[in-house]
Amino acid sequence: MDTQSQRLLHPKALDEVISAAIEHVHRGTPVPRNLEGLTKWYENNGIDTLLASWEDFSRALNLRDLARSRFSDDELSEAEGITSKVDDAKRVDYARRLISEAFDTDIVISPSVHVVELTNEKHGAAILAWLVEFHGQGGVFPVFQGLFRDRRDFYCYLQNTGHVLDTEESSISDSMILSLWERSTEVNRTVKVFVKWGNSAYDCPMSQRTWRRIVAGKSVKRVVPFYFEGKRSKGTWEFNKQGFGSLVVTYDGEAVAFDGNLSDSSIIVDDQQVKWESE
Repeated sequence: MDTQSQRLLHPKALDEVISAAIEHVHRGTPVPRNLEGLTKWYENNGIDTLLASWEDFSRALNLRDLARSRFSDDELSEAEGITSKVDDAKRVDYARRLISEAFDTDIVISPSVHVVELTNEKHGAAILAWLVEFHGQGGVFPVFQGLFRDRRDFYCYLQNTGHVLDTEESSISDSMILSLWERSTEVNRTVKVFVKWGNSAYDCPMSQRTWRRIVAGKSVKRVVPFYFEGKRSKGTWEFNKQGFGSLVVTYDGEAVAFDGNLSDSSIIVDDQQVKWESE
């Protein structure tokens, strides 16, 4: 990004640390001993300064992390209610929807990019870089990324650690997505969640991997085909959407079949009934 750096103020007491930091990136001198003191100042007393340095309103998504948790035939089949063979077109389409959703709505998995420029007449300039997660009422969580010579070095670092900027979303190739995709020949769904509506009980089968995401409080959606009065329908199961442990099941697009908590369901894991622990 070629936006001109903002010259941001800092306490005079930190001048020595800043000079040493700039000299480090340009001359290879030791990392200043109190660099953490400088970064902590920006994360606390200087948080307004840090947040004001939002790089062109950019956000960074760790594509590798997203792929590890979501790019798999198992995840795709369960999320979309697919019972037929999964092909590359379905894989790419699903992955691109997950990526767009992460950039559009998930400000934890795609934190904002913040760069603070350090300047010194004698030694030149360097930058401190953060990724900042926003947790709603929980506040902001700056995650320090490091000390860099310039923005180019920082963006190379982001790329090497698996991050993609929102401005680069369209450049993510199909081959990149497929290289991160986990293929499976057989989906092993050893977890089943049962709820009752009408006079019958219905189940949502899933893998251990998906169940671990639910237990961790992640929002998970599953589409499961079922038969009602001889007619095939699709039920949409949404876990944790309305809070930890919540479960809402709808069918035919909008009709609500179940709206409650996992503690009201029956859960089978590896053929053993387990109890949902809300805490």
